[in-house]
Amino acid sequence: MPLTASLRLTQGRFELGKVDFRGASSLAPLQASGQLTVDRLPVKAFQLYFVDAVNIDLLRADASFRGQLSFTQTPGSPVAEVAGDVGLEDFKANSLVPSEDLLAWKVSILRGLKVALAPAEPTQVDVRETVLTDLFVRVIVAPEGRINLQDLLKPAANGATATSTGASGVNVVSGSNGSNTQGLSSTANATKSIATDDIGSGATGLNDVKNAVSAVGVAAAAPPVINFGLISMVNGSVRFSDRFVKPN
Repeated sequence: MPLTASLRLTQGRFELGKVDFRGASSLAPLQASGQLTVDRLPVKAFQLYFVDAVNIDLLRADASFRGQLSFTQTPGSPVAEVAGDVGLEDFKANSLVPSEDLLAWKVSILRGLKVALAPAEPTQVDVRETVLTDLFVRVIVAPEGRINLQDLLKPAANGATATSTGASGVNVVSGSNGSNTQGLSSTANATKSIATDDIGSGATGLNDVKNAVSAVGVAAAAPPVINFGLISMVNGSVRFSDRFVKPN
């Protein structure tokens, strides 16, 4: 059945951003597909949802997207695809302590972005072209030798850390269309071993459960494959301070 949805963010009489979706959906199975348009959506309005994950003070960032998306719920896990152009404009963020300029750019665009999710398959991310303009970065080497940009993200909770350490790292291919997939981690092997020992093979129904558990473990362990094409940067500056080397 047809599906149309719109979201408008306003402040007084001024429109701050908008989201429009036009497509189709069904309930059995649950699925939706169509055209998604995001126009200068202020990311700062949603800062409450990620403030505990970052060590920056986001001052401004406007997000845009134009493209297609599809989603289908399957018995194992969802199948989803996203294809289009993504932009993050007028980005400006300060460090927390002390509060000073940290990272900024005028325009950041990912053209030809494609993201594919499928059961028991690694996530596929392809970017045809990346453009970054008017970049500013503040780089500081701390007295203990650590670079400030290493701490942009806050440490994960204990549970998340334990889960992620069993998986392989992300595979990134820059400037090519090839793919690079590592082998599955020991987490997947352990999951399949436990499923085999605990469930056994005496009944067909139990075997189906064992296979489902193994498939979930494989999907969780397979690292995403990320491919970048042409990367362009127009204008940029880096302010660098080395507080590790004495005297500085």
